[in-house]
Amino acid sequence: VDLNRFLRAKEHFLENEERCFALLRDALGNIFGGIIKNIPQFEDDEQSLVVPLYSVIPHFGETVAAITSVIMDDTLCDAGLFTSLQRRLYDNACAASGIHDPNSRRPLITADNSELAPAELLEAYFAATPFYEFFLTPVPFLIPLQTRFSHQWIIGQPGTGKSTLLQHLIVQDLQKVADGEASIVVMESNRDLIKAIEGLSVFAPGELLDGKLLSIDLEDVEWPLALNLFDIGFSEIEKFEPRARVALTNTVLALYDYIFGSLFSAEMTSRQNTLFTFTIQLLLKIPGATLDTLIDLMQPKGLDNFRQYLPALGHDARRFFELKFNSTELNRTKSEVLDRLFAVKRNETLSNMFASPKSKLDFFDEMGKPQVILINAPQSLLQDDGVEIVGRFFIAMLLVAAQKRQVLPRQQRFPCFVYIDECQDFIRRDTKIPVILDQARKLNIGLILAHQRLNQMQPYVLDALYGSTAIKFAAQISDAGAHALARDMRTSSEFILNQPQYHFAAYVRGLTQSAVSVGIPHTDLSRAPRMTAADSAAIRASMRAKYAVPISELFTPPQAPESSPTPATVMSAPDSDEFADKY
Repeated sequence: VDLNRFLRAKEHFLENEERCFALLRDALGNIFGGIIKNIPQFEDDEQSLVVPLYSVIPHFGETVAAITSVIMDDTLCDAGLFTSLQRRLYDNACAASGIHDPNSRRPLITADNSELAPAELLEAYFAATPFYEFFLTPVPFLIPLQTRFSHQWIIGQPGTGKSTLLQHLIVQDLQKVADGEASIVVMESNRDLIKAIEGLSVFAPGELLDGKLLSIDLEDVEWPLALNLFDIGFSEIEKFEPRARVALTNTVLALYDYIFGSLFSAEMTSRQNTLFTFTIQLLLKIPGATLDTLIDLMQPKGLDNFRQYLPALGHDARRFFELKFNSTELNRTKSEVLDRLFAVKRNETLSNMFASPKSKLDFFDEMGKPQVILINAPQSLLQDDGVEIVGRFFIAMLLVAAQKRQVLPRQQRFPCFVYIDECQDFIRRDTKIPVILDQARKLNIGLILAHQRLNQMQPYVLDALYGSTAIKFAAQISDAGAHALARDMRTSSEFILNQPQYHFAAYVRGLTQSAVSVGIPHTDLSRAPRMTAADSAAIRASMRAKYAVPISELFTPPQAPESSPTPATVMSAPDSDEFADKY
């Protein structure tokens, strides 16, 4: 029967070739014209992320229904065109509608009325047709720049291609740095990603990114980074017009609350918060104030050494120090603060990093030029609390610098993309992360946060990541994690779990209707051309000279009394508490 139908259709086509050709031409024109109209403009880039064609077509069900309608047109049926395809499309529509009885009078569910996700629509309505393979054609997947400022969240177990994805994204952004269009920051606690980036030959003298690398290596214990928690160019704020000055002052004080909040295992109490808020205002007025200055201020009668700076404070801050600071009710609060400060000082790496009376690193200046900023915060040296403090400090400094840059002409405000791998080490218990993400978005700072498992984060941090990240990539996570993410990514847990290696389920708010499967081009920066050992040493020496200080210049070691009768006596090192008391 099928052969007879085929022969009759072929005979009809040959007898009416001109008319059938016109029908065929019009049908194909309508089909592909409708497809072309709905697909976005693509850039010719072999190194871009790729997705199947169907996933970039808005309202894909309408496209499927329109194609089906053209093919099933009575005129084409009468002309004997697309007879096999018409039968297949009809059978697919019946199956998709749950109709198995050929005599059923139930209406078919057309693709534009189906509740299936795009991937399921393609499988249901176009299986075993040429359109199925056509709509699986890989095409570039480009995420709009403005969407990136609403942040990206990447979750994937080892072996999924998470590092490959991060390196691919960084390569794309390195070109933006070279073109003078953006800055990027990479911060991590294990140095794997940074190690692959910092040795690239493009940073060598005379190469594409010469002079555009700022490497902050907290593992370099012989040359600690010269940072000062209270040297953020606050005097410059006084030069701003009143409204900008008030706004920036409030931002700075809020970010100090954010930084020092990590000193406590829980949120600061109201009394601790009040003490910190006014104390920070005073420390910002004291030239060269450090953590040691804060410790001195918290001592009994500590305020006596700094009273000359009180007139520079605002009315409320002055009243606090005159009426409340030395009250007995704050003694316990000061003691709690001191306990936490000495806990920080026990970590030698942290203590040395924040010991300089003046910062040699000015994020306002550094973000005024397109460059690559690498921040190595080694967990092995800093420990869990130290990594969190360092992470909050650098995030806060980026936000302060970006806020200060709002007074500059728009063309001088570079976008900044901040990559934080193993981000749980920095933000896993950060109650302020929703505010930080919102502030960063407004300041054209896009965060790319990557980690392995949902249970690495506190529930309130996960809530912030669900709600405040517009771009979500996930692959090969646990069943529970996939179920938790599926609804937010408009897909099924099976779709997330079944991603092959180097593919991620990806959902982009405002761009994809549901999660799509994104293929990651092979990217391994560790195999890219490397700079010579001499060039690497020269850059390291330059970083030390610009941003660090020799450990020997930080503290003056205790000297033995000149009258010591036993010069050969070996002195024992002070314990950590004694060291903290001295420094």
